[in-house]
Amino acid sequence: MFLYQQQSLSRLYPLGRDTIPDDANSDLKFYLGVYLGLAVAICIEGTLRYIWVFYGSLKASRRMFDKLTYAVLRAPLRWLDVTPMGRVLNRFTADFNVIDSQMANSTAFMLFNVLMVVGIVVAGYVRMSYLTRLRYYALITNFASIVSSYHR
Repeated sequence: MFLYQQQSLSRLYPLGRDTIPDDANSDLKFYLGVYLGLAVAICIEGTLRYIWVFYGSLKASRRMFDKLTYAVLRAPLRWLDVTPMGRVLNRFTADFNVIDSQMANSTAFMLFNVLMVVGIVVAGYVRMSYLTRLRYYALITNFASIVSSYHR
């Protein structure tokens, strides 16, 4: 089977440099360039998204630490006598574990999914035909005029 396919392809496309048209090479280079550009943009966006989430997590942890320390250090002495130090330390570590690891990962996952949905909507919009776009545009403007007339 493979030998038959190879023979039929060799009849259609004989080996040699002169058989491949130049416009096919330029199209291939263009589409490979677009693919490579998109791959690099996705890598950069993903890195920046996680740096942003890490920075936000660090900022939230610092703010929470400052507020929690402020509350504990200004608590009445009676509360400090009654509350075991282990419970205070456990509260500190448990809250920071949630902020540093769980909330940061959940936020990053949410941002990833939001960007995926936005990408799907943009790709779908770009793929729609011109007449369909006009129909959706008319629908949106009609809806906007109804909403604006309702609020008057």
